[in-house]
Amino acid sequence: MNNKTMSRKALTLITAAAMLLSGCSQEYPDRLTNDTRSAASDAQESDTSASSSSESGTQTDSGTESTAEGSQPSDTESGAASESTQVADDTQGSQTEASSAAQSTEGSQTASQNTEGSSPAPSSAQASQTDAPAETTAKQTEKAANSALSQNSGEYEGAKQTADMNYGEALQKAIIFYDLQRSGDLPDDIRTNWRGDSCLNDGKDAGLDLSGGFFDAGDNVKFNLPMSYTTSVLAWSVYEDKSAYEKSGQLSYILDNIRWGNDYFIKCHPEANVYYYQVGDGHADHSWWGPAEVAETQMKRPSYKVDLSSGGSTVAAGTAASLASCALVFADSDSAYSKLCLKHAKELFDYAEKVKSDSGYSAAGGFYDSHSGYTDELAFAAYWLYKATGDKSYLDKAESYYSQHPGDYNWAFCWDDKSMGTALLLAKETGKQLYKDNLEKHLDYWVSGINYTPKGLAYLDQWGALRYS
Repeated sequence: MNNKTMSRKALTLITAAAMLLSGCSQEYPDRLTNDTRSAASDAQESDTSASSSSESGTQTDSGTESTAEGSQPSDTESGAASESTQVADDTQGSQTEASSAAQSTEGSQTASQNTEGSSPAPSSAQASQTDAPAETTAKQTEKAANSALSQNSGEYEGAKQTADMNYGEALQKAIIFYDLQRSGDLPDDIRTNWRGDSCLNDGKDAGLDLSGGFFDAGDNVKFNLPMSYTTSVLAWSVYEDKSAYEKSGQLSYILDNIRWGNDYFIKCHPEANVYYYQVGDGHADHSWWGPAEVAETQMKRPSYKVDLSSGGSTVAAGTAASLASCALVFADSDSAYSKLCLKHAKELFDYAEKVKSDSGYSAAGGFYDSHSGYTDELAFAAYWLYKATGDKSYLDKAESYYSQHPGDYNWAFCWDDKSMGTALLLAKETGKQLYKDNLEKHLDYWVSGINYTPKGLAYLDQWGALRYS
C-alpha cells in the first residue's frame, strides 16, 4: 500500500469519526503558518528572538465555540486541495529552505513525536528586554499571538507533498478540528490561539471532577455515546494505519485526542457499576448560543449517571469499546495507562452485560437515543477487548452478540449502530463468509441504492450527511 493510499485510508476513518461533530465545522480564520517545530526550537534558544517567536498555544479571552451547525471543514470535505507548504511566514521571515528541512521525515522533530500522544513542548515568547517600552512589548505580544495558530500547527508537519492532493495536510486539519472541540483545562500546546478553558466545574454537582472530554456538534453538552464512538474510531484508525500518521507528522496529535477523550471516560467511571454518561442539559444548551468558555456561567450543567438500578448498557458498552481500543494503541508506548484503560473497559463491559438495559439512559433522549439497542455495542466492545487482551472468550461474545443484531444493510456504521463496523472487523479476524456477505449487501446499497448529490456526494440523511458519506 503506497503512502497516498495509507493517508487516504486514515483520513476516511478519522472523518467517519466526525459524528461527534455531527455536521458542524469551523472555518479556520487564519491560514496555518509555516512555523516549524525545529525553527521554533531554535528561536526559543535565542535571547534576541522575543519579537519574532510565536507565543504558542495562547488562548484568547474571547474564545468562541468551535463549531457551527451544518457543514464539515472545507479542506476535509473537498479532499484538501493542496497548497504549497513552502510559503514563507510573514511574521518571522522564515526561509523556505528551513521549512522544507523541518518538514522532512528524517531528522525533524516532527517525525520523532510518535510516543504516548505527547506533543513537543511549545515555544513561549521570550522575556522582553528591560528597556523596551511597555507599549512596544504589548504590541509584540499581540502580534505573536495573532501570527499563527501555534508553533506546532505549521503549514504542514509531515513529509513533502508529491501528489496533486495533499491528504496528509487534510488529515492534519481534520485532527485540528478535534482539538477545537475539547472541553476542560486545555494544554498549552493545543493548536489554536483562540480556544480557552471551559466548563471546569463539570461534575461538582455529583462531587466529582468531570471536566474534560469533547463537546458535541455545535453544542456545549458532553454526550458520551457519540463521543465514545468517535474515540473508538480514531483508535481503530491508528491501530490499522499508524504509519500514515507517522509520515504525515500527526501521530502525536491523534494520540493526544484519543487520550483526551478516554481520560474523561475514566473520570466518568468512579465505581465498577456507576457511569456518568452525560454532562449538560441538551434542551437548556440549545436555547442559548455562545462561546463554550462562558457556558457554565449561563446555565446549570447537571451530571447524569447509570447504575445497577437504572441501566445504561448501550453507552457503557460503547465506552468499553473506546477504552479497550485505546488500551491497544497505547500498549507499547505507555503500558501503565494501557492497563488502566483496560481495567475500566472490562468493568464497563461487565456492567453492560449484567444489566442489559437502557432504562436509565434518558437524559440524551431526543438527541442521541439508542435506536439499535445495546447488542451492537456489546459486540463492538467485545471485539476490541479480545484484541487488547487476547482472550478468545471475548471474540466468542463478539460473534454471539453480532448474530443478535447484524445491522441494517441500508444504513451505515455510525454512533448508534456499530454492526457494520463489527462485521468488517470479524470478517478480517475470522474470514467467515457470513460477515463478508453482510458487508457486500451493505456496500451494494451504497453503490446502487443510495441517493447522490449532483456533485457526487453519497447522501444518506439530511442530518449530518457527511458523517455517513
